[in-house]
Amino acid sequence: MNIYCVFVKSLKSFEIFELEIKDQLDDIITFEFQSDLGTGQIRKEYLDSIHTLRNDRGQAIFTLDVDKIPIHVDTFYKIEVDNTKQSIKTLKTYNRHIDALKSRYPFQKV
Repeated sequence: MNIYCVFVKSLKSFEIFELEIKDQLDDIITFEFQSDLGTGQIRKEYLDSIHTLRNDRGQAIFTLDVDKIPIHVDTFYKIEVDNTKQSIKTLKTYNRHIDALKSRYPFQKV
């Protein structure tokens, strides 16, 4: 049995990993990233929910159901599109403020 990880760092970097389950307790699943390289654990209650990775390295969703992968990719895509739109809106606001400051306090070239 495998566990699947949908990972996103930005709008252009979606990745899906198929990870091998090493151990499955009542409420914790232990899986292996790469053979003999590293393992991870997740509580079953946290499956199919968004997790933000430490150090702002991205977000991930773990699932046991391969049929849910398209739903999770779509969810991440919508979140990233909304974040991009908000960033563009903020940038336009900053540019308007900079233009207002330039017109109010004109810079003199030396």
